[in-house]
Amino acid sequence: TPLVLCLATKSSSVAFYHQLLGDLAGPLVSLSEPSWSELLSTLAQQRVPSPGCRLGCLQAPGLRDVSLATIRPVDDKYDWAQLTPLLGALDPPVLLRIVSSLILERRVILVSDNCTLVRRWVESVECLVYPFKWAHVRVPLVPRSLLAQCSSPEPYLLGVPAAMAHTALELLAGPVLVVDVDRGALLCEDEDNRDVVPQKLQQSLCMALSLAKNMTDPTGRVRDMMITEAFIRLFVELVGHCDQHISLSDDLKESSFQRDAFIRAPSSRGAQMFLQWFVETQAFEQFVRERTERLRQLARTPQHHLLPKGLFEQRAAEYLLDLEQSGRGLRQLGKKVRTIGEMFRNLKAFQRE
Repeated sequence: TPLVLCLATKSSSVAFYHQLLGDLAGPLVSLSEPSWSELLSTLAQQRVPSPGCRLGCLQAPGLRDVSLATIRPVDDKYDWAQLTPLLGALDPPVLLRIVSSLILERRVILVSDNCTLVRRWVESVECLVYPFKWAHVRVPLVPRSLLAQCSSPEPYLLGVPAAMAHTALELLAGPVLVVDVDRGALLCEDEDNRDVVPQKLQQSLCMALSLAKNMTDPTGRVRDMMITEAFIRLFVELVGHCDQHISLSDDLKESSFQRDAFIRAPSSRGAQMFLQWFVETQAFEQFVRERTERLRQLARTPQHHLLPKGLFEQRAAEYLLDLEQSGRGLRQLGKKVRTIGEMFRNLKAFQRE
């Protein structure tokens, strides 16, 4: 009999729970029902570990032979998501439109003839907003009984089978971005999100994605990495200076975020306008909370330089160090920094060699 686990948690750590479910697969198969019920009850009493830390030891009379050593990844991102098929199906500007709608916390519907693929498309596009998290309704495959969700005014990310797309379109009210992934076509547009990302960064990102799309990569691994790095670079240039505007009290209990200074830091008017809006979103609020907790963790650790770093944290540190060493600052952002496209053109040339 299939065993279905339903996780209800206040902690937003998709990567950790994905890994935990994988680690639970063996014990749940080998244990009797009373034992795995005890295992799950014991797990429910555990605190979610901090990023980079291990799950606490399980101590229960009937679990002597069970040992879980699940480590919460420093990064809460979908390392298992495949991005190459998504870029193969969509042109870079369309992919950017989807990501723009997500960071705007708008409504997005992805349509496909293949029900298996549409679930993957939803997971893949959500992965691209890393280091941010989609905090709203997400239904990878909408059943007919829940199709009315399309009429909701609240933000959502839905996967809809092509057979129900016409009905879904009739239910829409207000701006919604609807993308037929199989055909790479926009069935319904949300014009407000077209220019949310500064124009120069849009051009650099699309150039990088075009290079990735046209490269030769039989396994798709290098292309997946290039796609991930392109979007990370975009967000590094926009919010990579966030840590510089978070202050902690001496006892580390209190914190403050210098919001206005953060918004004014880039010289680009387009970047400032983006940040002025973006700081109001739930995604950014959660990002600041996570960065604040990370700074607390670093402050409490004597040899904090030995702690593992997430990918975004690494890239942001490298970016700010590059600006510092070159004598430039965020006030000159976008003028002398290498574009994303140039960076990946060099990577592509290196791969050919």
